[in-house]
Amino acid sequence: IIVTEANALLRPLHDRMPVILDPVDYGTWLGTGRTDREADKALLQSLLKPADPSGWESYPISRAVNSSANDSPELLEPLVTEAP
Repeated sequence: IIVTEANALLRPLHDRMPVILDPVDYGTWLGTGRTDREADKALLQSLLKPADPSGWESYPISRAVNSSANDSPELLEPLVTEAP
């Protein structure tokens, strides 16, 4: 896993996040036949940036997700908090 700085959505939770390539960049990342090492290095490094958070959402979930003993789709359900 290659990490980069966190995007605006994840920054309140952590300062890093995995690099998530945009599908249009898959071919560039996996491309072959490159000959100019410095240009190739710059091109590939330009892909190592925080993902665009538009279309993402964030919500709290149960801390039970932190244990590998728990394995259920319900772990990803939004945590219901009661009003005071």
